[in-house]
Amino acid sequence: MSFHEMFRDLPPGAGAQAAGFTLGYGGAPARAVFARHGAVRLRCASLLKPLYAWAAHPSFTAGSFSGDTRDTGGGGPDRWRSAAEPAVRVSDNATTLDLWFSAGPRAVLDLLGRRTGVTWVPSPTDPYWFGGVEVTAEEVAAAYGALALAEIGGDPVAGTLLTWMRETEQNFGLPGPVAAALGCAPDEVAVKCGWANFPDELVLRTHAVAVARSGPRAVLAAALTALPYAHGRETYLERVAAGTPVLDDHETEAGPLLRALITTTLTELGFPPVSA
Repeated sequence: MSFHEMFRDLPPGAGAQAAGFTLGYGGAPARAVFARHGAVRLRCASLLKPLYAWAAHPSFTAGSFSGDTRDTGGGGPDRWRSAAEPAVRVSDNATTLDLWFSAGPRAVLDLLGRRTGVTWVPSPTDPYWFGGVEVTAEEVAAAYGALALAEIGGDPVAGTLLTWMRETEQNFGLPGPVAAALGCAPDEVAVKCGWANFPDELVLRTHAVAVARSGPRAVLAAALTALPYAHGRETYLERVAAGTPVLDDHETEAGPLLRALITTTLTELGFPPVSA
């Protein structure tokens, strides 16, 4: 299915976008693809959690960011791991706050900008809310490209984060089709997914990024969706307020579209088409 066909079939008010890159050294020339329907920027805080963990690592282990020698309390690699691992593996919000506030939101985003070339800013209405950062799929894929290249270059923190992403079970069934397209094993595909809604939103947001590497090359694909509720917004919000898991709701409403966006991105990058 083409992007045009997917976007044509979306209901009024829906948004979707996808982006992908091939990066690194050797092999075929690098390629990039980006497609969008609807809003230019979307919230997808869960996709950024491994990146926040990458940027926060120096504040835990050295008490500083990029030459800043102030004592920020530190805590060492064990404390960083205790915050970063659940943030990546199970998208834990509480430990993400430890990462987000480790040196302050602007410092985390500034360091990410220096490392990835992607500039993000805190929410203008609530600069201390990590969930308010708005991004594009192209920016997400580019930032993860920097993380993947760092792992290729021997960065142990990048390697740890991507290893956790390869092992997470919160993946919307993406490792199988991505691996089929790339000709690798599913456990070689790193995935971070997210799902959310807030009371000020009229759409259900579901998103994912997939990372795979082969030697000195990496393939990135990201997809963001914002879909009107098909089965009742109020019921969904009640379930969230009660602490009831809602992952199945997102799979039902957005899982097929999310997989189709990712696999179509890989096809556009030149990999064999596979069923999503």
